[in-house]
Amino acid sequence: MDRTATGKYYSVACMICHSTNVKGEFPPDKLFSGGMEFPMPDGTIITSANISPDMGTGIGNMSKGLFISKFKACSDPASLDVKFWGYNTPMAWNFIAKTVRAEDLEAVYDYLMTQKPVNHKVEKITLQGVK
Repeated sequence: MDRTATGKYYSVACMICHSTNVKGEFPPDKLFSGGMEFPMPDGTIITSANISPDMGTGIGNMSKGLFISKFKACSDPASLDVKFWGYNTPMAWNFIAKTVRAEDLEAVYDYLMTQKPVNHKVEKITLQGVK
């Protein structure tokens, strides 16, 4: 499988949580722009980040090395503790860090950088469900 196909394959999982979902559909102009809300038991809402290559609100300024290191840093069990992040996260950081090879994360990054940049500022955390 070539790198583009590998990146696209893995990115489907990213798209599901990091794209706006309207009645089960992913509007093509909002792919990877974040915004899906995940209510936590304490009423806090965690919102998925914009991972489109937008320079202002997405990951357009993030280097490939930083992208990979964010995942690989989470192979440490301490990364499962809320104190590590400062909040709960529904992202499967630890699982990805331990099961996805660095070269596959590179392919994901490369694929994401080919996508349309979407300017969409996301507020990651809304405390106690109050916006």
